[in-house]
Amino acid sequence: MRMERYLLIIFGVLFLSGCAGKQVPQSDKPEGKFVWENPELYEKLYSGIISSKELDHKFIMSKNLCKIQSLQIAVPSPSCTQAPRQSCDGLTGFSAGFCSSYSPPPTCNYSSVDAAKDAQKEIFNSCMSIDGWVSVWQTPAQ
Repeated sequence: MRMERYLLIIFGVLFLSGCAGKQVPQSDKPEGKFVWENPELYEKLYSGIISSKELDHKFIMSKNLCKIQSLQIAVPSPSCTQAPRQSCDGLTGFSAGFCSSYSPPPTCNYSSVDAAKDAQKEIFNSCMSIDGWVSVWQTPAQ
């Protein structure tokens, strides 16, 4: 009996210590976002060769052309299978009505969808890089 009590106490302490995990406050998340910059165009902007409107136009053109290029990768539909319906033989009343109206939900595999979306992101990022744009982390001004 004494051994069972010790085991119960040990498992109780382990259970409670496992539930008391550290909670991460929202403020620990890094603030900011990734933005596209083109060092060559920024240099031309600072030296007065191009205006900020021209810089914005070049960015929009690059972004839209790369988006069009990335969308050439088609995103397929997920591969779904439908489980067979349960036999309602021998059921009566409410059970029979419920059984006959119930269809099991389909089970879908989204791996091909995820792969296509990842390929689209890769093509977009590569296209932007080829055009001279670099993705940099920008923190908000304080």
